[in-house]
Amino acid sequence: MDLLAELEIIAQSIGPDCLDADNISAEDLDRWQRLFNLSADEAKERIREQRTSIGRPIVSDDYWEEVQENHPGHTKESYQYSLYLSTIRRAPQKSKPAPTKSSEYLLRLDGPLKTAADVKAIIGVELPLVHGSDDSDQDVDFVIVNGSTKAVIQEHFESSISAAIFHPTFLKIAMAKKDLQSNSLYPTLGIDSTLPQFRMQNGAKGSPGHTEYPVCYFFYGTLAEPDRLARLLNLDAEPKLKACYIQRGIVKTWCGRYKALVNSNDPSAAVEGFAHWITSAEQEQALQYYESDMYEVVRCQIEFDDSDTPQPGLTFRFVDEHNEKLSDGD
Repeated sequence: MDLLAELEIIAQSIGPDCLDADNISAEDLDRWQRLFNLSADEAKERIREQRTSIGRPIVSDDYWEEVQENHPGHTKESYQYSLYLSTIRRAPQKSKPAPTKSSEYLLRLDGPLKTAADVKAIIGVELPLVHGSDDSDQDVDFVIVNGSTKAVIQEHFESSISAAIFHPTFLKIAMAKKDLQSNSLYPTLGIDSTLPQFRMQNGAKGSPGHTEYPVCYFFYGTLAEPDRLARLLNLDAEPKLKACYIQRGIVKTWCGRYKALVNSNDPSAAVEGFAHWITSAEQEQALQYYESDMYEVVRCQIEFDDSDTPQPGLTFRFVDEHNEKLSDGD
């Protein structure tokens, strides 16, 4: 009889571990944090689950005596939990939607991934390093990965023996992307900057520039509400927004309630809204986090009824790869 078959028989015939689910010693807590790369709260929860679950693997004292020297640092209880993790890893996984390439995440450097070099050894490229702190104000390092790189790292650990004791920690960066090119119009609402008629000539620069402040923003939807803008931008008073419109765009909706600006095939299609000048990168980042990575910052020409000269500006466009989530606007 192999080990897994024995575990199934034992699990069916023996109830939950007799240990008190809430009487968790500091020593056990520290052990589970180290062995399974858990926070203190996560360790407490996992121990409680192990002690109260009937269906989890339970080994006999005799069997534990035979194998414990091959599992240093473990107690019988933590070893049983490692067996449970192994069965999860072997079980067929439900298909998950593939992460989008444009999504970005912070990967915490810990466990077998202590440095950016450890991550590079898996994916073959060096990633941007970010310094931060955790809830206990301890210094923590991260690297920035996109959706494709995240999938590669996850697959690496899911297919290795370390998957039972280490799970990479990813924190999604839900921030609207801003990537304004200086030598082209990319990205501009309703314009394919690769077409000959939209290519920059004689060393001209795209406007506004990527780090140009103050910069005029076109707002529609919830960002066109002065009280909301005042809170987001930490203003002392509600801003005075100026009515305006832009062309080459159309507004649709997603989730049945949120307005989403997308490209229009009609160059004369107009969207009405309001303009406001953003004075710093900090204010702009607040807007980017509010809109999330479902949107991206793009150039546009903002037009006012009292002026014949359009104002080069920026706005938030819904990301193309999520267009299947859209429906026609009101």
